[in-house]
Amino acid sequence: MIAAARRADVAAGLFVGDESQIAPWRERGVSVFVCGSDQGLLMKGARRIIEAGRA
Repeated sequence: MIAAARRADVAAGLFVGDESQIAPWRERGVSVFVCGSDQGLLMKGARRIIEAGRA
């Protein structure tokens, strides 16, 4: 997929589960990422708010 994108001079995109998976794929030539899900992003933000309220 990455090689085909390069040949066509278009961006290669990929879904990753979280931000820790971006760097290895970027090194391989992927430049567009969909990271996580809407629900996951909302949960992550909610956890930060809860933690701030407990501090």
